Amino acid sequence: MYMYHLVRGSVGVYGGYGTADEKLLTLVNAGEHSFFGEIGLVEAMARSATAVAMEDVETIVIYGENFGAYFKDKPDALLAIMRSMSRRIRELTEDYMEACRAVAEAVETERSGAEKSGWFKEHLSKFMQVFKSGNY
Repeated sequence: MYMYHLVRGSVGVYGGYGTADEKLLTLVNAGEHSFFGEIGLVEAMARSATAVAMEDVETIVIYGENFGAYFKDKPDALLAIMRSMSRRIRELTEDYMEACRAVAEAVETERSGAEKSGWFKEHLSKFMQVFKSGNY
């Protein structure tokens, strides 16, 4: 159980790495608050994504038992991780609400025979990409 502080280089974080459904979820570039692997550490669960070095990298490994001590002297870094996780939750919530709207409109237009809205038509290709990828 550990996470990484990326000191030099860049790391791609992928879902479905090495499969036909591989998708780059985020690119982490070295910096003062560049961390990855924190979700698995915080949840104490298996990793949900794969980190791949995009170039030569240098990292600091932060083990679970040292997590509190590492951030005791770096509260701003812990706050950066919390902000990053909050941003991810907000983005997922927005995606979820958009998908719910699309499903509700699809059901309603099917039931009533009305034409789908411009919004639905505009977002249909995005939804189809997600459904085809299986990343939902």
